Amino acid sequence: MKTCEILTQLPTSGEYEEVVFGKDSGTFTRVKFSEPSASWVGVFQNGYYPSKKNQALLVADYALVLAGGLLYLVDLQAKTAHILPSKDAIQSVIADEKQIFAAAFTSIEVFDYNGSLVKSLEGYYFDMFDFQSITTTEVAAQYYQAGGSWTSLRVDRRTLEISGKQAT
Repeated sequence: MKTCEILTQLPTSGEYEEVVFGKDSGTFTRVKFSEPSASWVGVFQNGYYPSKKNQALLVADYALVLAGGLLYLVDLQAKTAHILPSKDAIQSVIADEKQIFAAAFTSIEVFDYNGSLVKSLEGYYFDMFDFQSITTTEVAAQYYQAGGSWTSLRVDRRTLEISGKQAT
């Protein structure tokens, strides 16, 4: 079974093969990728916000790593990665085998697994954004709104439009 986990402590030198993604300087997020046959550590250069929420998730033969606002699409077989483009720092990510949804401060961006931007849902400002779930028909999320309330929203998977916002 494949797994990935964000490491909170540096591994012992030489314990795992390390592959560096991004520049070899600055602050990093380390993610351990394990398969039954071997384990290795991806060292991801952090983006705009080194101490902000980081995520790592597996989808088929890929991993998505959110490191300080940068979103990396990792090909686990080739041990290569590239940064998915965004106008702002990415706050949250969710995906299935078909699409990747990434929330920035001013948009929700939809990517395919070639790393191409499929659609950008703009005209919003999201603070403290968190994806909740993904199904074949919709993506559910919530974000913190000025004034102290959480607002729920849904993205319709068929139209790739935001289908509703409600204060919670």
